[in-house]
Amino acid sequence: MGVYSMGVYSNDLQQVQEKVDSCHVPSELGRIPSKIAKMFAGFTAEQWKNWVTVFSLFALFQHLPEREYRCWAHFVNACNLLCTTLIKIPDVGIAHDHLIQFCKEFEKIYGKDRVTPNMHLHMHLADCVLDYGPVYSFWLFSFERYNGILGKYHTNNKSVELQMMRKFTRDQDLDDLEFPREYSDQLQPLISKVRGSTKTQAPSIDCKKILSLLKLSEGNIDIANELWYSVDCFSFGPPHVIGCLDDDDLRYLTEVYRLFFPDALDITIPRLYDQYASLECAGERFGSRFSRLNRCSFVLAKWAGPFDGEVDMQSTDIRPGVVMHFVKQSVSVDGKRYVFSFARVDWYHRHPDRFLCGPEDPFPEVWCANQFDTLGAASFMPVQRILGKFVPGYDRVNDENVMFVMPLAEKFKM
Repeated sequence: MGVYSMGVYSNDLQQVQEKVDSCHVPSELGRIPSKIAKMFAGFTAEQWKNWVTVFSLFALFQHLPEREYRCWAHFVNACNLLCTTLIKIPDVGIAHDHLIQFCKEFEKIYGKDRVTPNMHLHMHLADCVLDYGPVYSFWLFSFERYNGILGKYHTNNKSVELQMMRKFTRDQDLDDLEFPREYSDQLQPLISKVRGSTKTQAPSIDCKKILSLLKLSEGNIDIANELWYSVDCFSFGPPHVIGCLDDDDLRYLTEVYRLFFPDALDITIPRLYDQYASLECAGERFGSRFSRLNRCSFVLAKWAGPFDGEVDMQSTDIRPGVVMHFVKQSVSVDGKRYVFSFARVDWYHRHPDRFLCGPEDPFPEVWCANQFDTLGAASFMPVQRILGKFVPGYDRVNDENVMFVMPLAEKFKM
């Protein structure tokens, strides 16, 4: 037997590493945790975060005893809540309760001698968040970022600290300068040259409209909301081709349009549409199966119903699917033009052991690995309905290949 550490034998760690390496991970998630087989040696802060919040419950399933697995789930749940960019005050209390349960159960399982000072500090995290805001705004990643900035400054190897800080404060002062509007075009390129930067001003974003769009992914579908046919907040990525609907797809889209315009007398749907490979909204990128961003094509949404191909307008069930491509189409309804954008989605088929790991968050769900629902109206989902993305992980359970669904934290959480 291998060395036993925190519930996992060392000779199991190689299998854990292989499970993590098999996951299809979006590039934006950062580095996949490595060196697990070497007892997690040399993990960076980002790798620890990714390991805990995304991979650990999937990778440790069937490698940890159930009691220890449940104990670890409390810590994962707390981290998922605390590591979001926006956090609600009630969620701070929920995270605190999970940390208390984790520490208590940890002490019962491993004994007082294994309790560390960091676990005591867990009890003060809620106060820190209430005082300073989400941990995302004050954790140490910013220090690592500034170390990278300081390391790029050129020096003559004499009084290095003094030179670096002079250049750093100079750049901060330049950022704070307010140029007269009539001279900004002439002075801004000069300042960028001094800083060695080609930074351009970020485009303005209508935050209220973005938040209203994000609310469309939750709850029942309000067909009266005009944002369903507003696409100006979305950026469509190449390659772009002109697609043509076959008879089945035309019938499915007709059913979807009838859901949004139930009283319409005449709906004219062209067979031609704009097909795109990717989509971006509010800094979140979504890819498709046949794009360079295919690892960003795995989405979660409340759209597909319990029966194959059916749309559930009051859906509360979050289903995983894979985006094949994005559709942008102009349709005529009683003589008025509307522009819709859809994700053409293949929905994964339910597995009878869906809640094998656990019935509640944050346990990963089990779905059929290579089986999908039959096509139907649910195959065309308004992009506003996308709730988020997930990382698929694959393993064998009861001699069957299955897919574990690991949700990714939303950048903006309602």
